Amino acid sequence: MKQLLPLFLILASTSVLIFRHSVNLRSTQAELAQSRMEQIGLRSTIDDLERNTLELTRKNDERRSNLAAVSAELEEISATARRSQPEHNRLSEGSWPDGKPYFYLSKGLLNQIGFAVLGANGQPTVEATKLLGMTPQERNEFGQAWEEFHFGLQELQARSAKPLPNTDGSTDPNKRSVGFRLGDFSAGLKDLRSKLDFQIEAKLGATRAGILSPHLHQHIDDVAPPFGVDESLVSFQAERQADGSVRHQLQFESSDRSSKTFHPVYFAEDGTLGTDENSALWNYRHLFGDKPLLFP
Repeated sequence: MKQLLPLFLILASTSVLIFRHSVNLRSTQAELAQSRMEQIGLRSTIDDLERNTLELTRKNDERRSNLAAVSAELEEISATARRSQPEHNRLSEGSWPDGKPYFYLSKGLLNQIGFAVLGANGQPTVEATKLLGMTPQERNEFGQAWEEFHFGLQELQARSAKPLPNTDGSTDPNKRSVGFRLGDFSAGLKDLRSKLDFQIEAKLGATRAGILSPHLHQHIDDVAPPFGVDESLVSFQAERQADGSVRHQLQFESSDRSSKTFHPVYFAEDGTLGTDENSALWNYRHLFGDKPLLFP
């Protein structure tokens, strides 16, 4: 019996070891099965992503194809429209094509054509805009350049103006006169002209600026005193007539009082001065205002 005890102990130990190994094996197999399940799930997710990617790629390719087809169709429509428009050709049409809303004129002849460059409101005229092919932006920039020049000219005149004595006509209720002696502002005007010429050339280019230059300088002469920028006298006068009406005028006089010019000033019935270039006061409102000196 004593001889069987060691054998029994060995068998018992072996059984325990076998049992433990069996438990560990089952645990490892379970973990392996779990890993395999997770791997299968991950593979399924990857497959779904790949399918979605392929579908998105297919749709993008389809959109690109549709876009290319539309672009080609639009290009063909544009090309057809261009082909349907007759090309302007002076040789085949002549200088004055019959039945056409246009004619041909050499740019070199624009200097020989009389046209208004600026309106009474200081803005470029329609004819100047069309003849010189100005874009809306160029027209606005041209107008702004002139407005800046005109403001500078008025500022020069206002700074040089000295009131003339005894011109208010206070001794005669039917007469009124307000006058100024304008100093020599030729140096300042020269700088303003140069700045205006530079701005016009920068905005419209040398060719169009060259065409505009003589017209602009004539316009400058029109808004400056008739005796030039040397010292001169200017007065705004009003006189009641025998019929009760009132005549207004601007008088310009050379500094030595040897020469005079008179320019009528017109007001509406309500006493307002319109934006009419024929009203001489329009360019001297900065000195005399825009109201009548006497009312009917």
